[in-house]
Amino acid sequence: AHLRAAVALRPDAILVRERLAAALIRAGRHSDAVPRLRDLVMAEPTLRRSRLLAEALLAAGQPKAAINACEQGMRLYGKD
Repeated sequence: AHLRAAVALRPDAILVRERLAAALIRAGRHSDAVPRLRDLVMAEPTLRRSRLLAEALLAAGQPKAAINACEQGMRLYGKD
């Protein structure tokens, strides 16, 4: 609830949005996390966000999209 309020107050706060998406994943709400993570990856890609997106997609039953997210992260950040 606090993270949602923070996002509502500052929708441009990338780290708050990332933390909300990660919290959704921890709560098992993978389908809710996916669009938020896609937006984050488009706005400001990082390896962590690509990994979180892949994790959420896989858990949401979208394995091909999860592979694509992993491949995109590897292209941007190498294999480490």
